[in-house]
Parts: sequence; structure tokens; C-alpha cells
Amino acid sequence: MAGEVVVSVVDKLAKLLMQEASLLSGVHRDVEQVQEELRQIQSFLQDADNEQAANENAKNWILDVTDIAYDAENVIDTFILKEEKKRRRTFAKRYACIFTDLIFRRKIQNEIERIKTRIRLVLDRRITYGIQSIGEGPGSSSQALAEQRQSSPHFNELGIVGFHHDVSELEELLMNNNPELQFISIVGMGGCGKTALAKSIYNSDNIKRHFSCRVWVFVSQNYGTEELREDMEKQVKRSFEVTNSRIAGYNNLYDLLELRRWLIVMDDIWTPRDWDRLRHLFPYTHTGSRILITTRRRDAVPRCHIHELEPLNALDSWNLFVNRTFGEGTECPEHLEEVADLIVNKCGGLPLAIVVIAGLLSAKGTSITTWSRVLDSLKWHLNQESGQCSAILALSYYDLPFYLKSCFLYFGLFPAGFLIPVRRLIRLWMAEGFVHVRDLETPEDVATDYIQELVDRNLIQIVKKDAIEVDKKGKKAVITRVDQGELNWRSATCRTHELIRDLALLMGRNTQFQGNVGEKTRRVAVHTDVDVWPRSNFDYHGSRIRSILLFVLREEFSYTRIMKKRFKFLRVLDLEGTYISIMPNALGKLIHLRYLGLRRTWLTTLPSSVGKLFNLQTLDLKHTRINSFSTSIWRLKQLRHLYLNWNCMVLKRVNGPRENLQTLWGIGVAKESFVRGRLDQLTNLRKLGVEIRGNLSSQGEALAEWIYQSTRLEHLNLSSQAREAPHLTLHRHVHLVKLRLEGKLPNHTLFDRDHFPPCLTTLTLIVSFLRIDPMVTLANLPNLRVLRLWCNSYMGRSMTCISNGFAKLEVLEICDLDTLEEWQVEEGSMSNLQELQIINCKELRMLPTGLAHLRNIKELRLAAMSISLRERLMPNIGEDWYKIQHIPFIVPPLLEEELLPPEMEYEHSGPLEPGSPLSPRL
Repeated sequence: MAGEVVVSVVDKLAKLLMQEASLLSGVHRDVEQVQEELRQIQSFLQDADNEQAANENAKNWILDVTDIAYDAENVIDTFILKEEKKRRRTFAKRYACIFTDLIFRRKIQNEIERIKTRIRLVLDRRITYGIQSIGEGPGSSSQALAEQRQSSPHFNELGIVGFHHDVSELEELLMNNNPELQFISIVGMGGCGKTALAKSIYNSDNIKRHFSCRVWVFVSQNYGTEELREDMEKQVKRSFEVTNSRIAGYNNLYDLLELRRWLIVMDDIWTPRDWDRLRHLFPYTHTGSRILITTRRRDAVPRCHIHELEPLNALDSWNLFVNRTFGEGTECPEHLEEVADLIVNKCGGLPLAIVVIAGLLSAKGTSITTWSRVLDSLKWHLNQESGQCSAILALSYYDLPFYLKSCFLYFGLFPAGFLIPVRRLIRLWMAEGFVHVRDLETPEDVATDYIQELVDRNLIQIVKKDAIEVDKKGKKAVITRVDQGELNWRSATCRTHELIRDLALLMGRNTQFQGNVGEKTRRVAVHTDVDVWPRSNFDYHGSRIRSILLFVLREEFSYTRIMKKRFKFLRVLDLEGTYISIMPNALGKLIHLRYLGLRRTWLTTLPSSVGKLFNLQTLDLKHTRINSFSTSIWRLKQLRHLYLNWNCMVLKRVNGPRENLQTLWGIGVAKESFVRGRLDQLTNLRKLGVEIRGNLSSQGEALAEWIYQSTRLEHLNLSSQAREAPHLTLHRHVHLVKLRLEGKLPNHTLFDRDHFPPCLTTLTLIVSFLRIDPMVTLANLPNLRVLRLWCNSYMGRSMTCISNGFAKLEVLEICDLDTLEEWQVEEGSMSNLQELQIINCKELRMLPTGLAHLRNIKELRLAAMSISLRERLMPNIGEDWYKIQHIPFIVPPLLEEELLPPEMEYEHSGPLEPGSPLSPRL
């Protein structure tokens, strides 16, 4: 993490030397020297970062370097702030302040001199600490931890819990009839049971019978290729059970493996580079041999079958806990069930955590008081027990490249279990300066790659929707689904396992990356009510704070405190979801601000001083009460993402961030708006959300032309209150993948698929009032994966999904189609469908027979059906039951004794008055 801080400061100094050279007279050479010496430190900080867990001197040295880098950043920011104030002065005031400016310049010069002295001292201290060899050889931290967890194939587990399906699936892959050499990776986060699963498979009778030679090797981060080769040779020779004379002529591992059908388990591979060094050891035989790999990274072994190992569900977590605590076949005492359930839930389905805490409790007796104390200090126990849960998880942190460490630590700022919009996270990383632009890529694209890399390393999870889970009593409940597939950052949310978040929190506090209010820290996140804040300390350390994120706060908090002089260096001010109704004009003093998040607040106006925030990149006013805004916003030339409330109208000339603006969301357009010659100048947009108010007359053509020219669009949301929405031609929009159209559409819009973007993956139609079946055209969209027909988007009585249509469709949602009576699915249609939702289509008499042929479907959601259709879907006895009985999960469950009422999803679309109803999510 320290490496990232130093890189940030070096970049700042470089920009300062280039852009403000004329203003650095007298200190220019000193600034260059600070930059050069920090670069010298930077050359070995990455390895020093990996040393600190096992080397207290290295840890202290890194803290010294971090402190110096932060102080250097303070000096730079102070200088920039002063120069910006000078630019805003009148000529007379500049003349009057000459003497004051000279004093300030001298003060800056002295500060830089002190920093230079401290850098020289810290370089000398590196030698005094005996860490002058940092950067040579592997880090002792990760090496020591790897040695503690070195695995062997000997199976000494108390029975495998929750992996029976995984074992069956993997055995089938390993023993199939394909003679080609195949590679299978078991992928999952640290502690999720990858090695235990691999041991179970390695020692199974089926595998022993199928493979005449089995080899187990532990790779880890600090392997030696030659040592691994020798170890495998010995195991192969033992596996053949022959004398050396029988294998004369087969003197190396490669030749030996050509003799038989073999299975090699390679436990704990970390990087693609590791695999490149090892793969040449194995012959590519045609004997049906297999290589089974365990790894934390999805990209560790290219071109292999990936088996994702998810956390245990609630039932399996409970069984594992009870088996390890009380012994197999023993029940948990009734008086401990409640506290035991809470303990298991805290472990989040992570087998390592469950085993560690169960081992502790097995020696504690059955006192409810003792167990309650363990629950209250669960994190401490997980860190202290011999399993070293946090230390094992920390291996993934030490393996991160420097540019990802700060990004990972940022997850510690969010509350436990918080679903973080990927959109929000990317904007925050950009504002913090964590994203390093590569060639012609945008910062948003680079940040998306960062998130994908963290997903591939199993440190974070992409969450898309709800799924079915089984609790410890065998009942079904709806929980959050994790999707580790290809990242669609435009709509997804992400989260971390609670123990991974604890790791980020611990590492962040140890490095001053983040901390509590009143501590010497760079970032503050507040998750509690404001009455617990030590306000005096908050003010005292305010000059060091760069980011403030607030969650669930009450009205009593005075936001003017943040605007005080102490917080003049803020880069991030995220107040999303907090209770705030007034934003003071002093906001304009926060000139370093890059991210201002005001979504879901009670604001009705925004001060005009926002136009002074010349560094602002993201301004988020979505779901507020702001209906208009100051035109000074358009002066913000660095602005990249502008989220407005859907009521915001633009009635004046747009002079502003034409080149940089990537997102314009929630803009209102009426017949008196200026589209031609104003808004249509913004043609570099990637995300556009427009609401049409009333009939546009000539502005409709201007709006359609603006969208036609905006060929970089990736996401378009057009909501219309007009009698008919403008006709759009989108065949030139090769980047447009997500399209949402709300409002009446002309029927000829859907006649020709060429009117649609060629790469469209997600289409949502709402209140379109189409009279002609849209499925005939939509079935031929080659890349369509998600289709939503909502709220009378189609007004016909029958609908047909034609044969071989919708080849890539994965999700289909049909909601509130009031006139739909008959739906046909021809054989071969929607062959890849995985999720189907049918809600409030009360005229629908039966489900299509073709559903019985959809073998990839995993989930069906039904709600607000007619009584006759409910009866047809009764399990085992209903006329339509055979059409859906193969679907694993049906929500709500269709039970004979209980037909659950539909659970509608709602979205908080702004601040709500007490007692006011939520609006349906559309």
C-alpha cells in the first residue's frame, strides 16, 4: 500500500513541475530532489510491503515512508490551494498581498527542506534496521505463512460437509472418456475448502480405480521448479510399484508419465507465470490423464475448466459447525442453538472460519455465557487461534500488485454486508487517484479491469440478484446471488466476504489508509449515529483527511463542519443516503474535491459555488429533490459523470465539459429546451438518460439527431411522456449494449432489426403499447441476453417465440402485460434461457409447452397469477406442472398447502416522507 502512496505523490510532483514551473521559483530544484528520492524509495517498496507481517522493522520503516509521503502530499496540496486563491484575486488585492505571498513561499521552501531531510534519514534507517536487502528474493511473510499451511494428500478431515455435489461433478469431469489431457481448476477465496475438496477427490475409491498413477504437489508462492519435479518423480515411481530395473530408460518425470493414465493435483497455484514454468514438466498424452489445480485466481491457468467453489450454504455451514464442535451424529444442545446460529452466520459460509471457531468452542464447554463471550469477540478469536484465519487470507493481499492494494483496502470503508454499486466504486477510485491510465484507455475502463482482477483473485464478488438458499432447518429463503462470471460493471453491485472486509479494515488501519474519527488517518467512514463522534479530535486531524464517507446519519449533524478550513484538502465527500437538506455555499472552498455524492439526500437546491470545484469529476444528484441547478456546473471542465434528478431541466446554453463528460443521466427535455446547438454538442457520452416532457414538436427531431450522432453510447435510457416517442435509428451504435425505452412507441419501430444496435445485450420496454408481437423481430437480435417486457409494453393477446430464435437469451422478464392470454414457445427457441419471470399477467391461461424443453433454465419467478393458472401449476397434480418440474428453483415455492403471496421488489427513488409508500421498481 505504501508503494501506491509514493507513486501518487511522485505523479503529483511531476504534474506540479510541468504545469506550475513558473510559480516554483526558488523551490523548483528542491521539488525535483524530493521526486527523485521518492522514486528511489519506490523501487523496493513493493517487496517491503510483503515483508512487514513477519518483520517489525520493515513494518515501522514502511510507516515512516508513508508518513513522509502523506506530508509531502500536504505540502503540494497547500501550494495548489494557495495558487488557486491567487488566481481569483483582483489586481489590487494581488499587489496588497505580495508580502504575505513571500512569507508563504518561504514557508513552503522550509517544509520541502524538512521533507528532504526526513527522506535521507529514512533511507539511512533502512540500513540500520538491517533490511537493506529488501527486493532480493521472496518475502518472508508469505513464505512463513505458506510453510504453515503446506498441504499433503493425507485425508484427515472429519468428513466432508457440503461438497458432495462438487465431488460428483468433478469426478465426472476427471473420469470422462475424452483421451486428451485436460486441466480442471478448483477456484475460490482463501479458506473456502479448495484443498479439502481436492483431497476428498484424490482419495476417493473411484479415482483410485480410474487412475493408475496419482501425484499430489503443493506449489504455493515460493516453490522451486526442480524440487517439485523431483518430488513428483518419487511419487510416480512409488505409484508404479516397480523396481528401478523395470523403469530403466525412463529417467525423468516426462518419460515416466507417458507410461500410464495419471492424475496430478497441483495445490495452491497463484499466478499464470507459475503455470507457465511448470506445464512443460508434463507430456500431452492421449491416455485420459488429468491435472487438477486449486487456486484463488480464475486466471491462474488459461484454457482450463473452472469449477467455482462457493461459500457453504446455511444448512451445510450448520452441519459442519456441529460436527466439528460436538462430533459427528451429535446435535447442538437446545439452549445453545440461538447463539450458535449467530456464530455460524458470522462465519459467512467460510469453512476455514467455521473449523477454527468450532475447534475453540469444542474445548469451552456448553455454558451459554462462555459462548456469548466468544460471539462478542469473534474477530479476535479468529485471528488468535492456531488456524491463523486472517493470516491465511492475508496471503491474497500480499500477492496483489501495488496498484490494486489501495483499491482492495477501500472495501474496508463500507459497512459489513454492504452491496457496493460498481459504478460508485469506480468513480471513488478515480477521485482518489488509484486508477493509472494506460495508453488510449479511459480511466473507467482501467478501473473496470481492476475490479475484474479482484474478482478473478476471489477477493470480491459480483452480485446481480436474489437466489434461493436453504437454511439450517431445511427451509428455503431468498438471499443474494453471487455471479463470478464476466463483469457487467454498468449495473452490477459487488461485496466482500465479511472476513475479507475485516482483513481490508485491519490492513488499512495499520497503514493510516483509513481509521476512526479523531485518529491520524487519511480516510474516514462513519457507519453510526453522529452523537458518538469525538468532534474536537475530528477537527484536529481534519487537515490530513482526504475522504469522508457517511452512512445512515441523522438530521442533527451539521455538514458545515466539513466545509471548515480544516477539511480544505478533501477529494471525496460521499453523503449518499444521509439526511441532509441544505448544502452551504462554503462548498466552493473544497477546490480539491473530485467526487461529490449527494444521491438519495433531501437536498432541494445546490449552491452556485459548486462551479468553483474545478477538479470535480463526479457529481451525483440522483434521487434528490433538486429540480433545477446552477449553470455554473457547465464550467467544470474535468467533470466526467453528472447524475441528475429526473426532474432537472436544461433551458440555457451548455458551455462546459464537452470532451470529458462520459455520463449525463436524468436530463429533462421539453419543447422549450435547447437541444440543437446546445445539448447536441455533447457527443462523447457513453451513458445517457433523457426524460421527454410533453410533446417536443421540432425538438423531437433534434433529440433523435443528437442520439444518432452520439455513437460512443453504451447505455441509453429514454423515457417519454409524449404521445409518441421520437423515432430512433441506432444501427450505427456499435458500442450500445443496454437500451431502455419507456413510453409509447410507433409499431413500425420493431419491424426491422436493423433499427437496433448490432451488439445490444439488454433491452427493456415499458408502456410501449405495441399492438404487433415484438418477439418476431427481437428473436433475431444476435447478442440479446436480457429482455424485459414490462407494464403493457405489448397489448396483444398472443405472443410467440419462434424456433431457433433468441439464441443467446439468458433472462426473460414478462410483467404486467394486461391483455396477454396465450404464449407459445416453439422447440429450439431460447435454448440458453436460465431465468424466467412472469408477474401479474392475470389473463395468461397456461404456460407454454415449450418450457419443458428448456433444459438450461435454473430459476422461475411467478407472482400475481390467475387462480386457474395457479391450479394448473400445483406440484405433481397440476396440468402444467410437467412443464416446469425440471426447474431447480421456483420463486415463490409452489406448495399444495401454501401458496405464498408475491414478493414485489421496490426501489427507494428518493427521500420519502414518513409513512409514504415505496414506488414499484420499474
